[in-house]
Amino acid sequence: MNEQRGALTGVRVLELSGGIASSFAARILGDFGAEVIKVEPLAGDELRKHAPFMDTADGAPSDVSALFTYLNWNKRSVVVDSENDPAALQHLLSRADIVILGDDKPSIAGWTIVPSELHADIPELTVLCITPFGLNGPQSDWSSSELILQAMSGLMAISGSSEREPLMRGLRQSNYTAGINAAYLALASYFSSLTKGTGALIDLAIRDVLSSELVFNQPTYAFLGAIQARQSEFKDPLTYGEPLLASDAYVTLQTSALIPVSAFAEILGDERLKDARFATAEDRLQHVKDLINILEEAITGWEGRALFQQASDAGLLAGFVQTAQHLLDCPQLQARQVWAEVPNSRAADGQPWKLPAGMVSLSRTPVKIRSWAPELGQDTITEMASLPVGSVR
Repeated sequence: MNEQRGALTGVRVLELSGGIASSFAARILGDFGAEVIKVEPLAGDELRKHAPFMDTADGAPSDVSALFTYLNWNKRSVVVDSENDPAALQHLLSRADIVILGDDKPSIAGWTIVPSELHADIPELTVLCITPFGLNGPQSDWSSSELILQAMSGLMAISGSSEREPLMRGLRQSNYTAGINAAYLALASYFSSLTKGTGALIDLAIRDVLSSELVFNQPTYAFLGAIQARQSEFKDPLTYGEPLLASDAYVTLQTSALIPVSAFAEILGDERLKDARFATAEDRLQHVKDLINILEEAITGWEGRALFQQASDAGLLAGFVQTAQHLLDCPQLQARQVWAEVPNSRAADGQPWKLPAGMVSLSRTPVKIRSWAPELGQDTITEMASLPVGSVR
């Protein structure tokens, strides 16, 4: 493991989490060099039980969760029975610079912590709370899921096509987006504690984070009386970059003020794209079905990556809808060292599991995996060494 000092070396983070967002936020801080102590209940973090589980290098099954591994490298694990051993938790809190609590109010309450009281007791401490709808308000006690968060944020209102019902976007985007926001909010409060002597109680609602992405949604309605709606399936593919199926993958092609349709006619070798009917966005919209048919015929013999590469090399706007395998094989991601191989693991292809680790690059303080996800409670004795005998459970 790389032992170079990170940008946050010396910052002590205490993670009392119960979900993806708070775990991800703490891991980001750990990636930058912070010392992250993950506090787990006696039974361990529920994410340890989340499939898929990674086989060992010799192919034997294991109980090591890929998701838990991804969210918890660069951390230590301490087991605390907060109900019966409050002294242990108080010991950890007293030594922290940042405390991260989440991902809902029941999980926070399970640690017998009242965030406002904790911040009042230790004003220099940054107390970050991540919940679905915030710590207050009429919906603050409601349960949620990814579907509910995307629906209530307004995001689903513009997701999908106008010919069918709103669609949820893939995976748990709300949790990871909230985790990134939480990490920089924690740093802002920590900086305040250094310059002003006091940290902050941060109340981050996951739904609010998603709603903040809708930059023009509310202003469009408030000032123009119009509602942003889902687009039709029959929209101009060269304006919106609608995915088109090549021989093995979907690609996107787009025009701009500097890139006319005729440029794609040359790349694709189809003179029909020089037709005046397709010269402007307005004209293309009137003949959209003909345009789609021509484009589909023109790219059907192309491999997706080859078309993407050639069009991009020619200075055109092109995209390539990459699958998981495409991402693993992507030369750009490989050049930027995005993937990290998990030690003593084997995926279905016989190779080690690869997880995305290179989010950013800092020239003087590299972002590195210094330690992989900890075993349950492996650091309890070390972290509790200064407590009286009997305080460690």
